[in-house]
Amino acid sequence: MAKIPNGIIISKCLTLAILALLVSAPVFADTLIGWGGVGFDDFTTWGQLGADGTLIPNPKGATSAGLNPITISFAGVLTGQTAVQCPALPSCAWSGVNPGFAAGDTLIWADNGTGGSLGTGTGPLTLSFGNLVSAAGLYLQSVDLGQFTATVLVTLADASTHSIAPITSDVTGDPVFIGMQDTTAANIKKITFDVSASSLGDVHDFAVDTLYTMTSGGAAPVPEPQAWLLLLVVAGFTVFRLRRRTVS
Repeated sequence: MAKIPNGIIISKCLTLAILALLVSAPVFADTLIGWGGVGFDDFTTWGQLGADGTLIPNPKGATSAGLNPITISFAGVLTGQTAVQCPALPSCAWSGVNPGFAAGDTLIWADNGTGGSLGTGTGPLTLSFGNLVSAAGLYLQSVDLGQFTATVLVTLADASTHSIAPITSDVTGDPVFIGMQDTTAANIKKITFDVSASSLGDVHDFAVDTLYTMTSGGAAPVPEPQAWLLLLVVAGFTVFRLRRRTVS
């Protein structure tokens, strides 16, 4: 039986290894981090949804200042309503001892219109983007006066979901800014907000102000470790072939 030259065996093994890595290893990975609104280049205000106390259909369409279509949806089949921030009752739907948001702002209130009673919260609130974004976030406040915990979740174009640690407000319950950024590219398809704990137990019952987004992509993608290994294998194979030619 003829003996197969070592060079051919090595060449075939390297080729198989390269093919295996190409099939099994994703070359790039998205990196998701918390976002505080720095660098936003688009925003969406909610006055377009109607006057104070207008019920918001589920789902409901809106448009950003930069003409990005946005779909608003609440958990299940329940709806929400608009609420205008004002200094004191009974002028507007969203007020209190420590109102928090800027006076006159129109908010999305995850409530079914029964006045914020226990159990009427309609969160989580999901905002879906017609055009992918690289970051999104907003100010959020619980219906209850006092400390609360807010959560955020993003869904990427590939349907994978990512979250960060919940954010807890101060003891007064002032609004918190909560958002996420994809530092790899503009791959965010949806962002979901919720209140998971509050001083009086009104979870899923909260209001949000202006949505801020970043439409530009993130930094250049960074190859994963397996991709680096693939590059090393290719480089090693090239050096091996060059040395064989030199020896010949």
